[in-house]
Amino acid sequence: MFAIVLLTSLSMNVLCLLPYVKGWLTRDHTEFFNSKTSDEELLASVLHASVECNEPLMIQREYKGLRRDIKALFEAERHSESYNNYYMAYNWAGVSQYAIMTRNKGLITQLCNKADEWIGEDGKLCYPINRIDQCPIGIMYLNLYRITKKKKYLFVATQLYDYLKSKRIRGGNIISYSTANNFTDGLGMFVPFLMEYYSQTSDSVAQQISIDNIREFQQYGLDESTHMPFHGYNFNSRLQVGSCNWGRGIGWYLLAIAYCQEANDSILQNNIEKLNYTQFPLSSTNFDSSTALMFEIYKQSTTPQRKLNLDFIRTHVRRNGYVSDCSGDTYGLNDYSHSFGNSELCNGLLLILVSKFSNR
Repeated sequence: MFAIVLLTSLSMNVLCLLPYVKGWLTRDHTEFFNSKTSDEELLASVLHASVECNEPLMIQREYKGLRRDIKALFEAERHSESYNNYYMAYNWAGVSQYAIMTRNKGLITQLCNKADEWIGEDGKLCYPINRIDQCPIGIMYLNLYRITKKKKYLFVATQLYDYLKSKRIRGGNIISYSTANNFTDGLGMFVPFLMEYYSQTSDSVAQQISIDNIREFQQYGLDESTHMPFHGYNFNSRLQVGSCNWGRGIGWYLLAIAYCQEANDSILQNNIEKLNYTQFPLSSTNFDSSTALMFEIYKQSTTPQRKLNLDFIRTHVRRNGYVSDCSGDTYGLNDYSHSFGNSELCNGLLLILVSKFSNR
C-alpha cells in the first residue's frame, strides 16, 4: 500500500513538473553576442538566420497555471492560422530591404526563389489572405519589383493593396483591423506597405489611406498630453482601450509614422525620448527587442543624418543569428505575454533599420 501511495505521489509530482521541464528543454540556450561583436559579424549572422527561417518562432502559448499547463503539454504549439503572418512577413520584408542595400546578387536570387514559391500559376498568392497582419509581405514583393522590374511581383503587391481597400468601412478610407476596436497594431501592419506601394506606383489613394488612418487614430486613440497611443479605441464609443504604455503597441504606431512622416508631430517626438526599451516603458524593467527596434526605426526616420549605433541591440542577438528577448504575442486587450524569446519579427526589423533608415 505504501509503495502504491509513494509511486502515485512521485508520478503526480513528475506530471506537474513536465510542462516546465519541456519549456526549459525547448528554450534556445545559444549564447549571445557581446559588446565587442562587430556590426558586420552581427548582421551577417542575422541575415543568414532570416534567410534560412522556415518555421515561425513567435509561439502563442503561455504557461498560465498548472491545470492549463499540463493540458498544453499534450497539445501542439499553436501558431497563427494565417500563413506568412506579420512576424514572418516582416522577416522577409527585412531581407528584401537588405538585398536592395547590398545589391547582393546571390541574396536576390534566393529571395526571388522564395517569393516565387508563394505565387500560383494564376499569378496570385497560393495561400489565402485572411488577415491584415499578412500584408507586410507585400513590402518584399515591392522591393523585388524595384530590383528586378518583373511585373509579377507588382501584381502580387496589388492583390494585397486590393485586399486592404476591401477592408475599408463607413464609405471612407478607415481600415477595420478589428470589428469592435481600432488597434494600433493595424497601423504598423498596413501603413508601411501602403507607403511603399505609393512610392513604387505613385497611387495617391494608398498614401491618403495611410494618412487618414493615422489621423483618425490621433484623434481618438492617443493620450491627450503625451500623444502616446493607447492599444486602441472602440469604434462606437470612442473609448480608449488597453494599455497606453505597451511597448510594442507604441512601436507599431511609430513604425507607421516612420514610413509616413507627414503624420509626425513634435510632442510625440519629444516624449519618445523619455521612454526606455521595455515591454511596458517606465513601468517594467524587462528589455523588449521589438519595442527597442521599432523605437529606433522611428528615431532614425526623424533624424536620418544620425549615425546609427547598434549597441542597444547587439547583446540581445544570439550567435545563431536570432534577435532574442522579444516579448511574445498578445492574447487580447490587457492580456499581454509574459514570455520572451527569439523572434523573426525582430530579425526583419533590424534589417529594415540598417538598410532603409540608416546612413550606413
